[in-house]
Order: sequence, then C-alpha cells, then structure tokens
Amino acid sequence: MHHRQRPEPGAARGVARPQQGRLARDVAGGPARQRWNTVGYDEPRRGLGGAGAEGGRQRRGHPRRPSPPDEGVPSRPRRLRLSRRQDQPGQGHSALSLFDGVHAVLYALFARNETVDHGAMTAQVDFCAARGCHGITVLGLATEVLKLTFEERSRLIATVGRANAGRLPFSVTIAGNSVAEQASLAAHAADAGADWLILQPPMAGTYGADIYLDFFARVARTTTLPVAVQNAPQYLGRALSGEDLVRLSAQCPNLAAVKGEDAALGIRRIIDIAGARLKVLGGRGGLEMTDCLRAGCSGFVLAPDIAPVATRIFDHWQAGRTAEADALYAEMLPAVTFVMQSLEHLITYGKRIFAAEAGITVHDRQPCLPTSEFGLATAERWARRLAELAIHKSPSP
Repeated sequence: MHHRQRPEPGAARGVARPQQGRLARDVAGGPARQRWNTVGYDEPRRGLGGAGAEGGRQRRGHPRRPSPPDEGVPSRPRRLRLSRRQDQPGQGHSALSLFDGVHAVLYALFARNETVDHGAMTAQVDFCAARGCHGITVLGLATEVLKLTFEERSRLIATVGRANAGRLPFSVTIAGNSVAEQASLAAHAADAGADWLILQPPMAGTYGADIYLDFFARVARTTTLPVAVQNAPQYLGRALSGEDLVRLSAQCPNLAAVKGEDAALGIRRIIDIAGARLKVLGGRGGLEMTDCLRAGCSGFVLAPDIAPVATRIFDHWQAGRTAEADALYAEMLPAVTFVMQSLEHLITYGKRIFAAEAGITVHDRQPCLPTSEFGLATAERWARRLAELAIHKSPSP
C-alpha cells in the first residue's frame, strides 16, 4: 500500500502559541477575545447568546446561523483550509489548524444536589487554559452527555463559550438520536462561539454504514461550521471505515476531521485511506499517544486530568524532541492505565484526579461507579504525580 509522505516532527503543522495582538471584544468592556477563523468562510455570525443577547455583537470570520435542516449545503468554498486567524498589525495572519494539538474535553461538574455547577465548569476552562491546552471541547463522553437534558447541554455550551472567551479553539460534541436534535444543538453551539463540531452517531438502534453516512451528511448540511465525526466503537458500538469516511467527505464539504478512539494501528489505517482529505485526532485517554503521533495523528481529545501532560508531550514532539516526548509519555502511562479501565472508571476516578489538581470538589450524578478507599488513594497519588509532570517539577520524595 502506498503511504503518503508525512512531515517530520516540528514541521509546518506544529502548534504555535497565540501571540498578543489586537483582539476582538464581543462585549463592550468585556475580556479580549482571540479570533479563530476557518479561512474561506467570511460571513458574519452572531456572538455569544445570539443577536440582542449579551455578547451578541457580530464577529468577523464566522457564518450566520444555518438554514433549517436539509435545505442544502451553504454555497461557500467547497474545500476548507482551516486555520487560526490573528489580527496583528504589521504581522499578517498566522496559520494554525483548529484541530492540531491537545484539546481538553471537559468533565461534567455537579453541585451537591446533582445540578450542573456552572461556576465549577468555568473554573475548569480556566484550569485547562492555564495549563497550556491547545483547545477546549465540551459534551464528549467524559462530559456524561447521556445524563444531561437538552436544556442542560445547551446551557453548558453557552457557559463554556463565555468562559473560554475566544482564548482557545472551541469544539462541541453533538449527540442526539435524530437529525433535528443534532441540528438544533449544532445551532446552539454556533451561537455560543464554537469553532468546530464533533458529530456522534445516534444511539438509537444499530444500522449499516450507509444509514450513518446519510445521518451525518444531513446533520453536516445544517451548519457551516467545520465538522468531525467520532469513531468510537469501544464506547459507542459504531464506527465507519476509512472508505466510509472518504465517501462521507465527498458528500460533505465541511467534513474536516475524524476523532478516532482506536489503537495506533487502527488510526494508521484510517490515515492511509482518508488522511489526505481529513485531519485525524486520537483519544482513548492518551493510550499509545506517541505511536499515534508516529502514525500521523494531528491532535488528541483528552480529559483534563491527562491533557496538561499530554500537551507537553505534543509540544516536545512538534519541536522534534521525540526522545523527550517518549520519556514523558512513559511517565504518564501508568496514570492513563489506571484511569482508562472503562468509561465509568474514567468519569469516577479521572474526574477526581483532575479535581484534586484544580482544587474542585466532586459531586456525582447518579448512576455512577461507587468509589473505594483504595481507589481514592490511588487517584490522589496520580493527581500529585501528574501535577508534577505537567508543570516541570521533579518527583516528590
């Protein structure tokens, strides 16, 4: 099989930190917002909260809210070049893919009465930004999306959009059992300032690939934001092949990436077949991270207990320091192994590792995995070690 030529670590697709410059303000007197653009899309889009709401001033570089479902694909350029746009006088526009790097997928944080704690969610966004994560994602599997009502999901998207305030590329995972439900949530995400979307397959029923391809295509046509699809057979029980993704890409000009919850060998198969058309991001809590980078992964979507250390690994790799990346990955791996026993284990113990690092109290929403004294002690130990690895400190004695 012919393999496409891959860039060396540190090549053009590496991640550069945002520079200070002239930043947009969506709210008069509010915080400065970094502009992130999909180059080739230049229609104005409503800011946070929609027109007339707080943050409703239009921002350049984003499309307006899309037409109702199935009214066709927007008549914008058919193949996207996705980059970060930065308005800095005298320096032009620096380019950075929205998808490159480590995107922290937020945990759902609840109050004692099991309602969503929006203050804690805001603190979580601040923690991820302070620890150097390259992007923010919400409503993934780590966000316990299936436990949230549609109204809770919509409010959570708005909270995260306001908290992020344009600092990092912002993506929203779109789950739902009908095209209408997913299209509505996608519209909420666009209004809240999302830069791209991750579409999950519907959980109602089990079907062949053609059914899922049609479903994804119909949802993608309702938005002008770039979209990815989530391939997570281990967690969702459904997946598309590389050939399926190529077919979907031909139908959806705004399909730009795939989030693959697969081993490095599976990731490489997808890249060999569809990598010329699509960015490929890994997951699985960071398992096989450096092998996935060798396979050609552009980025990762990882929970915030692991994401700060994974960010350092990614930055080492992109700078050509592959030995340092491998060594740091080896130090992180035992914690990843502990957390990634199952999705339920991640939500119970991974969340507590993050909370210990961030100084946040965890309250669970039932149903959830019960904790044990040994499990909590193990989580506390790994929280200390991951904090040391994330901020370049030597191990505790």
